[in-house]
Amino acid sequence: LTVLHGAVGARVHAAMGHDYNLPYGPWGVREAAPGCHEKHLRLLERTTALCTSRHLASYIQRWSDGKVDARACYCADYGYFGSLGSNGGCSNSSSSTCPF
Repeated sequence: LTVLHGAVGARVHAAMGHDYNLPYGPWGVREAAPGCHEKHLRLLERTTALCTSRHLASYIQRWSDGKVDARACYCADYGYFGSLGSNGGCSNSSSSTCPF
């Protein structure tokens, strides 16, 4: 996040959120170095978190007290879904993991 906010000029910065290894909530990571934890929190508050599930997005919003813009963004960019077609974009439309 430090590189993202320091080197990339943009109106909005986004990062993919894959897991709960964040400085929020009951499983939150706490930085060991003095001041790093607070810096991490401030950087996240200026970042849109694109989360791999609605649950993760809700978790981040809840435990950040709404300070982090967290949104569900399914991992279509990783090739988890087939090409768009009659099955709505899922490679296996009968799968329980298919969001469509």
